[in-house]
Amino acid sequence: MDVDRDLEVRSAAMAHVEQLALRFGRDAIPWRIIAAGFSFRGSTVKLMGPQGIFKPSILDLPLTITTSPRNPYGDLVQDDYLVYRYFQTNPNHRDNNGLREAMEARLPLIYFHGIVEGIYALFSPVYVVEELRGQLAFRIAVAETPASVPVDAAMFFAEEPARAYRARLVLQRLHQAAFSQRVLRAYRHSCSVCSLRHRELLDAAHIVPDADVRGVPRVTNGLALCKLHHGAFDSNMIGVSPARVIEVRKDILDEHDGPMLLHGLQGVHGQPISLPRQRADHPAVEYLEVRYEQFRKAG
Repeated sequence: MDVDRDLEVRSAAMAHVEQLALRFGRDAIPWRIIAAGFSFRGSTVKLMGPQGIFKPSILDLPLTITTSPRNPYGDLVQDDYLVYRYFQTNPNHRDNNGLREAMEARLPLIYFHGIVEGIYALFSPVYVVEELRGQLAFRIAVAETPASVPVDAAMFFAEEPARAYRARLVLQRLHQAAFSQRVLRAYRHSCSVCSLRHRELLDAAHIVPDADVRGVPRVTNGLALCKLHHGAFDSNMIGVSPARVIEVRKDILDEHDGPMLLHGLQGVHGQPISLPRQRADHPAVEYLEVRYEQFRKAG
């Protein structure tokens, strides 16, 4: 293996996925964008294949690992690590051998975790740190040092407290990302207040905040909101009544500050929010009541 060339390709791949993360967010990168690969010295380097462990033709060892949204091999976080299942059950399958060699060489990899169909979360770089033959799996540690590729991973492997913290963040991110994508899909990628449809400007907002024990990550506790209305909702400039009608705080209604305030906030007062097509996805009255009471107290 040409070590210098290998690390050059990996560095280029990781720089590329960091640009995708800046464009789409680390937890919302479209499959079609990932599958297109990236250009390296005039050639296209693919980042995904039909199997979860993927080696592009330009490299001798795997570059990426992927878990599909259907999670066929039961990947999970366990004992401060991600557990990544073998391809099939043969330890000596070429894909499993490749990941084993990447572990021995301490090579950084890119990990894509499917959130919903067509949307993936990015973790980069990650390292294979141990093989669990009894579980037909490998342990994967998440480093996540964006825009850089640690060539000597020895220090990283020794950072046990930091590794545990990163593993907890992985779970938090995946749970939040799944909530976000389910909410946005339920609202047809449209702001429930103003109907803006630009995906880059949309968020999934909790009705009851996730810091509250009642703030469960369910679609019925979510609203699709554009950046403006998400900020206004979180700061109690606007509220949504249990009847699912938008209210604007009185001091904001009385303020005079140009067309953005007039049309963006004051103009939505008294309007009903847009609702998902499926009644089962409509915001639950019990969550709206809790949040609406907070809004009333803020006013």
